[in-house]
Amino acid sequence: MDVREIKALTLELARSDERIEAIFESRRQPARAKFQTMPSPPSHSPPLLARVSALPSLAEHIEGLTARSELWWQGGSFKLQLGQGNSYQCDFPARDFNDQPRIQLRSLVSEEDHLVRILRGDGLIETVLVLESQQLQNNSDKARVYVEWLLSTLVGSLAQVEHLRRCLGWDAVEYGLEVELWSDGPIHLRFEDHGWRSDLGRPRASALPLRFPIYSVRQLETFDQLVNEFLQDLYNAWGTKWSNKGTVDWGQLLRS
Repeated sequence: MDVREIKALTLELARSDERIEAIFESRRQPARAKFQTMPSPPSHSPPLLARVSALPSLAEHIEGLTARSELWWQGGSFKLQLGQGNSYQCDFPARDFNDQPRIQLRSLVSEEDHLVRILRGDGLIETVLVLESQQLQNNSDKARVYVEWLLSTLVGSLAQVEHLRRCLGWDAVEYGLEVELWSDGPIHLRFEDHGWRSDLGRPRASALPLRFPIYSVRQLETFDQLVNEFLQDLYNAWGTKWSNKGTVDWGQLLRS
């Protein structure tokens, strides 16, 4: 590259950062508006909204997206494999990634009761988990969020990114990814009810919103590293640490 080309690329990257931030901000607004409409009556668990948005780092365009249903990834449940042969089954909302999209303006969209998925013509991929408040059965019940819920939402979004890149030949296209969690506190973080029963860290008083650092989605070989980085950030938000190294069978997910 000559000096002029280097300057042009530097300017393009600077503009790209501004573009990504502007688009992420545009995705924060409907998430905020949706959460604000979700009731939180007494003696109920607080509502929960988790948003994962991913966008190509440079401007892209998918020609004829709404006529290309093969670009829509369909998957299902998976296991997070941990050290020493342990594994953690992730079913919700992962099992609902077998949905079929409907057509919107330059977009493919699926809207289930608790899961919204979007694939847009500029390469935007978004997954939103929406859980209404539930009646607490007795005084010992706790408002809680499960690692499975957030991990499934993240992993499904990453699988859609990789599926799209494979279909379009976007081998070198890097994505930026933002995770945002809305919930009223106090809320407890748990792994599962039947196994690792104890709450993780201290209850979080409020998350309005809890917004994680923007992650870089590079080659498939780095996906496990990103998953563990997210889990570390998640645990840190509850005042504890993620001390495992988890892996996902991406090959199986991408064959789904």
